[in-house]
Amino acid sequence: MKINEIKTDSIIITPNNIKPYLIKEIRKNNPFCNVKFISKQELLNAYFFNYDEKAIYFLHEKYNLSYANAKEILDNLKCLDIEIAKNEIKLKDFIVYYNDLKNNKLLEFDNLFFNLFKDKNVYVFGYHKDDLDLKILNKLNIKYEFINIEKNNYKPQVYSFLSMDEEIDYLFISIGKLISENIDLSHIFIYEIPSEYESSVLKYKELYNLPINLDYSYKLSTSEIYNRFINYYLKTKDLKASFEKIENINSKDVEKISNIIVKINDINPKKEEIIDLLNYFAKNTTIKYKTYKNGINIIDSSYIISDDDYVFMIGFNSNNYPTVNKDNSIISDEIKEKLGQNTSIIKNKINKENLINFISASKNLIISFKEKHNSKECFKSNLINELNLEIKSGELGNKRYSKKALEIEIVKYKDILSNYNIKNEYVDAISDKELGYKLFDNKFKQPNLKINGDLLLSYTSVSDYYGCPFKYFIERVLNIGEFENKFRTKLGNVCHKILEDTVKENIPFDKINLDDFNELFDKNFITSKEKYYGKRLVNQMYDVIKKNQEFELEYKFIPKAEEEFKIDIDEKTKLVGKIDRYLIDDNNHVIIVDYKTGEVHFDERLLKYGLSLQLPIYDYLLTDKYNYVVLGIYIQKIIDKEEEEIDKKYLLDGVTNIDPKFIKILLKDIKEKEASKYIKNLSFNNKGEINSKLKPYNEKYKDIAKNKIIEANKKIRNFEFPIKPVAFNSAPPKSCDFCDHKDICFKNKWDEARYKLEEVKKNANKK
Repeated sequence: MKINEIKTDSIIITPNNIKPYLIKEIRKNNPFCNVKFISKQELLNAYFFNYDEKAIYFLHEKYNLSYANAKEILDNLKCLDIEIAKNEIKLKDFIVYYNDLKNNKLLEFDNLFFNLFKDKNVYVFGYHKDDLDLKILNKLNIKYEFINIEKNNYKPQVYSFLSMDEEIDYLFISIGKLISENIDLSHIFIYEIPSEYESSVLKYKELYNLPINLDYSYKLSTSEIYNRFINYYLKTKDLKASFEKIENINSKDVEKISNIIVKINDINPKKEEIIDLLNYFAKNTTIKYKTYKNGINIIDSSYIISDDDYVFMIGFNSNNYPTVNKDNSIISDEIKEKLGQNTSIIKNKINKENLINFISASKNLIISFKEKHNSKECFKSNLINELNLEIKSGELGNKRYSKKALEIEIVKYKDILSNYNIKNEYVDAISDKELGYKLFDNKFKQPNLKINGDLLLSYTSVSDYYGCPFKYFIERVLNIGEFENKFRTKLGNVCHKILEDTVKENIPFDKINLDDFNELFDKNFITSKEKYYGKRLVNQMYDVIKKNQEFELEYKFIPKAEEEFKIDIDEKTKLVGKIDRYLIDDNNHVIIVDYKTGEVHFDERLLKYGLSLQLPIYDYLLTDKYNYVVLGIYIQKIIDKEEEEIDKKYLLDGVTNIDPKFIKILLKDIKEKEASKYIKNLSFNNKGEINSKLKPYNEKYKDIAKNKIIEANKKIRNFEFPIKPVAFNSAPPKSCDFCDHKDICFKNKWDEARYKLEEVKKNANKK
């Protein structure tokens, strides 16, 4: 049926962003038509249930789920037909969660909602006919009709560009041209921007001073006001008193913090869990930047545009168009199919058809794609051939609509001339003097400040400071950037916890069952891929524990795990560290061990540069408290290549006390031409000499560590945060690898603190 056939006293199920279009069209035909609009999500909430933060907290408390996992489970429960789900063994936990939540009245049911449909004409507009969520209407015996609009069959022009930069240039030059031709901004649109284009579009938006309503937002957890509030709370442990410190600041952040406090008071959690809840809600609270009343809007395939509108669709490459949903949800496609839910296959079909319909319906649509991104080749979307669209090579022309953008373009030409001696015809359009070419100063201008408050230092923070002081400043003083919980980190957490518990609970190897850690496993590994690889790698803990316990029994050591130590550096500074494992015997001999899941080695050459300090710091922390004699400080790699022999895996790798009266303790039962099964390079050669590759322990290491900590403390308090990443020999600075702050750093080669590392001298210690 058509829009002009809509009857009064009707209900239309439609996306919220289409409502303005429908209202306008309906009023053209019948200004007094009485219509109520409902979105699909509102329909789902009413048919199944809704929930609030209390339900999330309940699952967290009772089933030891993370807040994120609890929310994901609730969102999946929301579309679950419980009666059908009861027959699926893989969903038994979901049924338990559902019944428990329902019995505790933590699910909100709207039994009156469907009375709205009584004696009403019901229409669906803007949703696909194959969308299985609409089956809800069939189950309720609600008759409905799809509203259709007249289909066009436009074939837009497609432009190819060598790079993303050229493509973005073309987009903004084209928008500038439309504005110069008096096309109103409300008639100019950009289709959903692919993620790799977002930062460039944001930059060009400022260069062209264009009011583009980008769907950009920030998480409350990254806000300076929120972090100020958290710091107050950590000191006072009082939500009300902490909020009073910020409540007079005129910001949306304050309003959002107030809402979170209301939620927490409503939940009434344990005192020790408040900080975790605050951070969880803050990470899941999005604050949008202001939008322009008359601006260029970002749209998707559900948007209805007219023949007077202009739309730009950028990044039309195979990885972006059409969007692809994967089968990586908690509930697999196989089960979704049995439950009558939308599988990834159905969603992909709907996405593709909606995109094709949008392209065909758009008269003034300009599509573009890039052929390369950096050095990587990019492929055009298959839809170009499928829709038989013509491709032209994109040209920028010689007219620009932004002075700033023009200056940047000319600078690029000057860089190409300077670096490769290739001259562009426009390179001299603006002189070096006018541009201030190569006259910039990238140095970080440090304010005349000092840090006078309490300071907690650790191996990680000290290492971060010496790796690059500016990076330390960004992440640990300004608290910019969020920690990303990657798979390697999750794996480390699980392995550390298993190793810690087996030591603390004194569980013999033959009594260990990794299935006892399933809750810990499920809490950390969410996706099927994570679970698969996590299970394979975590299984190595059997071998690690067995090897460690054999060592302890053979050498009569008592293990200690995950003990935290603190030392006062001065009145306001503490050094803190948690040692993964250390072994002591009856004669106060100690071995210190730190677990690693990746390739990390102790390198004594780096100590004087403030790096590789972890083991010496642990030595300092431990021997400051106890009168121990150190036999060795080691790193133990707990995830290793599975094909290696067990005697070559999980060896302690570090430095060993080679004093004859102490090393003989570790040489126990090692015969000539044999090697230790526990300590790397602890062996004899043919002449009965100790292996020259065995690195000797030096008590001075902890003194170096202590002095570097005192030095770091002094520099941090004096606000010394230059852009100065440490680099060795010809290798790039490690602290710059995967650094998130490159756009504000502007590091040059001469900013690097580059040192030459000497070759490691061999130790010729004899038996």
